[in-house]
Amino acid sequence: MNTEADAASRRAIELLETLPASVQLASAYRVEAQLRMLNRDCEASVAWGTKAIRLAEQFGHREILAAAFGTLGTATMFIDYDAGCAHLRRALDLALADGLHYIAANTYSNLGSGSGEVFRLRDAHRYLEHAISFAHQHEIDFYRNYAMAWLALCEMYLGRWDDAGEHAVDIVEQTTHRTTSRVMALVALGRLRARRGDPGVAEALNEALELALASDTLQRIAPVRAARAEAAYLRGDLRAVANEAQAALALATSHRHPWFAGELAYWMQQAGTLDATPMPCAEPFALQISGRWREAATAWADLGCPYEQARALGEGDADAQLEALALFEELGARPAADRLRRQLRAAGLRGLPRGMRPSTQTNPHQLTAREIEVLRLLCEGLKNSEIAERLCRSVRTVDHHLAAIFTKLGVASRTEAVAAAVNAGIRPQYGQGRKAI
Repeated sequence: MNTEADAASRRAIELLETLPASVQLASAYRVEAQLRMLNRDCEASVAWGTKAIRLAEQFGHREILAAAFGTLGTATMFIDYDAGCAHLRRALDLALADGLHYIAANTYSNLGSGSGEVFRLRDAHRYLEHAISFAHQHEIDFYRNYAMAWLALCEMYLGRWDDAGEHAVDIVEQTTHRTTSRVMALVALGRLRARRGDPGVAEALNEALELALASDTLQRIAPVRAARAEAAYLRGDLRAVANEAQAALALATSHRHPWFAGELAYWMQQAGTLDATPMPCAEPFALQISGRWREAATAWADLGCPYEQARALGEGDADAQLEALALFEELGARPAADRLRRQLRAAGLRGLPRGMRPSTQTNPHQLTAREIEVLRLLCEGLKNSEIAERLCRSVRTVDHHLAAIFTKLGVASRTEAVAAAVNAGIRPQYGQGRKAI
C-alpha cells in the first residue's frame, strides 16, 4: 500500500537526518520525491528531489543523481512542461553515459507518459516509441509494457484507433493482474470500445477501477473515473456520469492537476451538476465549460484530438454540428454520431445522411481496417489460431476482433458472419475460401 510506503519513507528520513549527511540520505530523499511524484504532489516532489540532487552531487553518486533528476523532471512536467523535459533529458544523459539502463528506460517512459498526461500527444508518441525500443533492446519488460499501454492511450486520442486497439489488447494479454501497465491499457481499451460502440466496455473499465482504487493514487483514479464518466454519457446515464466524475474531482483539484480536473468538471457539467469551474483547468475543457465551443474545437484540433474536436463542435450551431458529424463518422464513432444525428433531426434538420458517408458505402457496418482483414480470413475458412498466425497476433486478440465484428454485423456465428460479409461485398482475399468452421 502507498500509505505504508509513505510511512516507511518518512521514518527512514527521520532516522538518517539524525546522522551526518550521507549517500543513504540522498537515496531516501530521492525515494520520497518519487512517492510524492507518483501521487502527483508535484511541488513537494520537486522539493525532495532538489535535496536528493544536492546530496548526490556532494558525494559524486551518479546513479542517485540520474534517478533524482528523472524524478524531479517528471514532477516538474506538470508545473512547467519544458523545464521538466530539460531535467529528464539531463537524467537520460547521465543514465546512458553510465550504462544505467533501468533508469534510462524509466526516463524514456516518463517523458512519454508525462507528455501524454498533459496532452502533448505528438511529443508523447515520439518519446513512447523510443521507450519501447530501448526497453525491448535491454529486455526491461516493465517499462516496455507501460510505454506500450500509454502509446495505446495516446493513439486513441490521436484518432489512430486501429493501432490503439491492437496495442491495448496486447498489453492486457501480457500483463499480470495488478500492474500499472494493465490499468492504463484497460483505460485505453475501455474508452476506445465506448467511442466505437463495441462490446466489452464495462468489462475493461470495471477491472480498471478495481486496480486504480487499490493504487490509491490520482494518476490512476482520475483517468479511470473520467473514462467511466464518458462511457456512462455515451449510454445516456447522466446520473452515473455525475457520480463517476464527482468521485475524483475533489482529489484532482486538491492536487491542482488541470487536465484531470478539467475533464472531470466537463463531465459534471454535461450531467448538470457542476457548480463552478475548478482552478486550474486545462484550456480546452475550460473553453467548453464556458460555452466557447469554436475556440475549444480549435484547441483540440491543435492538440491532434479529432474526437474531442468533434465533441466541441457538436456543442455549436447547426453548421458546426454537421462538421462534427462528419468527423465522428470518419472516426467510426457510432454512439456519438448517432446521438448527434438524432439531435439534428429533432431540431428539424432534414436530408441528413443515414450514418454512411461515401467513404464507407462499401463498408456499411463501419468495420475497422483490421476487422475487415480478420473477416476476410474468416471467410477463407481459417480458425482463430490460423488467423492469429497469419496476422502475427495472439489468439486472444483475434477473439476480441471477432467479438466486435459479430456485434457490428449483428450475427451470432461464424457461418452467419461469412454470409453477412458476402452480402456486404467483403470476400476472401485469396480464392473462394473454405467452408467456415
